[in-house]
Amino acid sequence: MGAINMCGRIAQNYALLDFQEGVRELANFTLALSLYFPIQGLTNFLPQMSAVMIDGHRSFRSVFVFTICIVICMMGMLSFLAFSEAGHAFVNSFYQVGEENLKSIRSYLILLLPSPPFMAFSQLFMGVVIKAKSTLTLTLNRALSLGSMVLVLAVGLQMGSEARYVLSLSVLIPNIVSMILMLISYLWKGRIITEEPGESKKQLELFQFFWPMALTTFMFTFSRPIIFNIVGMSPELSTEEKELTIAALSLAFAFGMIFHVAINQFRNVSVAFANDSNKQVIRFMIQSTFIVTALMLIVQVTPLAELFLRHLQGAEGRLLEMARNALWPLILVIPIVAWRNYYHGIVMNKKKTTIMGLASIARNVMIFLVGYGLLKMGMLDAVSACGLILVGFATEGALATIVVKRWKLQPN
Repeated sequence: MGAINMCGRIAQNYALLDFQEGVRELANFTLALSLYFPIQGLTNFLPQMSAVMIDGHRSFRSVFVFTICIVICMMGMLSFLAFSEAGHAFVNSFYQVGEENLKSIRSYLILLLPSPPFMAFSQLFMGVVIKAKSTLTLTLNRALSLGSMVLVLAVGLQMGSEARYVLSLSVLIPNIVSMILMLISYLWKGRIITEEPGESKKQLELFQFFWPMALTTFMFTFSRPIIFNIVGMSPELSTEEKELTIAALSLAFAFGMIFHVAINQFRNVSVAFANDSNKQVIRFMIQSTFIVTALMLIVQVTPLAELFLRHLQGAEGRLLEMARNALWPLILVIPIVAWRNYYHGIVMNKKKTTIMGLASIARNVMIFLVGYGLLKMGMLDAVSACGLILVGFATEGALATIVVKRWKLQPN
């Protein structure tokens, strides 16, 4: 499913660079998404919460109400950024993009406003479907969502519509498709879970389960806004250079995700198997990490990287050069993420997840401090900015390792 999401982002990048002033549109859409994703990320663990907490129609009703509360919070935060003067001032001071780009970012945020409710309720129904062990539906859901996104982009480009409408619809329509499919799946397969009365859940109980995971997700998705903030602070970069740097980072991150998707699953492998087969899990992770790292290195040192960036993402000229150079740090991210995910899995297994929330805060603090240091030394460019992602993952991995070693949580 992660691979399908990554394909969607690549399709959006390609479509944006096909528009007039594509680099500027890509930069502004990237900045708008960097504000939207931390807010949308509040829904990321709703499937897990509904799968764990729902055991009948009473608890379903409790989780449904809680989801409505989350949607209200999300809409409130997005509305603040999109409509209020204080929100505009925050965005402008945070990214330092200038009035014209600020208007474009604001337009994207306004057009993204209808998406969160569909995403939230899709995630709610998804959790019940998972509990009903109808997981094939999830793959179908992602495939249809991607198909609808590509269709919207293709039709929008063909009709010559404005970039902001095409790209915003490419976010909204897949969320609507996903919610409809998950609702149908719930009514078809998942409703059996809610036929029994079950026990009602207090909203405080749901919140206590939800907030550590929500904080972790929010902090994770807020890493990129911090990086873009540091780029915006650079006095040595013109507005055009800042747009190029942000666009190059967007292309590099999308390219890197092709290889990072597999490694991101190591956390689940660690959770499922480390207690019983720890040595085998470590061996499997080392072998897999070596293969994935070698593959990305081969692609980077051969014409394949340029072919991908040019023909699948539409990059040309200086943007192509900057994006390809920014890929180098992402090769090193692969083993760092594997190490971090192994220890995250152990922490989750031992129910010590508070450290994950604290580590996510430390991650962003370190990204800002190192990024600010690079800025002051005049060493900030697309390559070093991309390398800040490595700093973040290494911080999380180090803290998780310290906790596991100190509390002797590692399986034999």
